Amino acid sequence: MKQEHDMHSSPAQNANKTKPVKKGRFRGWYFKHQLPGGSVAFIPGYQIAADGTRSAFLQIITIDRSEYIAFPYEAFSWQKSPLRISLGNNVFSADGIDLDVQTPSIKIEATLRY
Repeated sequence: MKQEHDMHSSPAQNANKTKPVKKGRFRGWYFKHQLPGGSVAFIPGYQIAADGTRSAFLQIITIDRSEYIAFPYEAFSWQKSPLRISLGNNVFSADGIDLDVQTPSIKIEATLRY
């Protein structure tokens, strides 16, 4: 299941500046994967703080854990049709996802096709 959200957000760290906006905001895309033993959701997105600071992120959520991974805004790109979101070496689309997440607390290399 994929859902798209526009919501308000607080200022981000490690980002570029752009024109200030009245309120901070973020946009994220929700990719949920359900298995008999649990589920995992991947939320790639970007945020713009009220002062114009921009950054990108990947949030990974399971039943017992949530990880937030910050990316520089330049590592993020997306197109609406066909849906394709690139975040560093990670790609999310209507056809599936390619993951390459390497942090001290989480390591994922996977390809999922729908």
